[in-house]
Amino acid sequence: QVLVNGTAVSTTFGSSTQLTAAFPASSFAIPGALNVTVQNPDKAVSNAQTFTVTAPTAAVTLTGPSNTGPAQQPQVTVGVTQPYPVNLNGDLTLTFAPDPSGGVDDPAIQFTSGGRDISFTVPANTTTAPAVQVQTGTVAGVISVTLKVLAAGTDVSPNPNVVTITIPRSAPTIRSATLTRSGSTLTVTVVGFSTTRELTQAAF
Repeated sequence: QVLVNGTAVSTTFGSSTQLTAAFPASSFAIPGALNVTVQNPDKAVSNAQTFTVTAPTAAVTLTGPSNTGPAQQPQVTVGVTQPYPVNLNGDLTLTFAPDPSGGVDDPAIQFTSGGRDISFTVPANTTTAPAVQVQTGTVAGVISVTLKVLAAGTDVSPNPNVVTITIPRSAPTIRSATLTRSGSTLTVTVVGFSTTRELTQAAF
């Protein structure tokens, strides 16, 4: 009898030196190792031969806009176009490179759900994948969102697996202005941002 990972499969006796075994399709459903042995009627078991079941290429995509303005929430989408036989475990990681180079980071640049890392699972034989939004903050630069996908411990990430979103330099933006009078004093409060963090002067 031929055993696959310790489980007997349908075996046909050919001769004293040959057996024919039928592996069930379920043996190949999950990437990993198949240890094949032969067991005699007296229960003595042979040495093992190992066959490796490799993970098929996952039909996964990562899309998003190439550029956007500051203080926006663009969407980045993970797409699964064909069901996969096992769970797909994904991780999205966000990084930011400010412009000008050597400028300050902006902690407001993150996923709208919070933080710069999101983990998710696409259940086996489904195509349900996440669409996430990114907060672009108020600093010019390049946001990179990287996708890593594992199937039974094997990396099946798409190629390319990075979306880059450019936040261009722009003129200073005023979001609100208020005036408060106290006696002979007029106080002007302006709230806004400069994407290059280079604003040094305002004219009233």
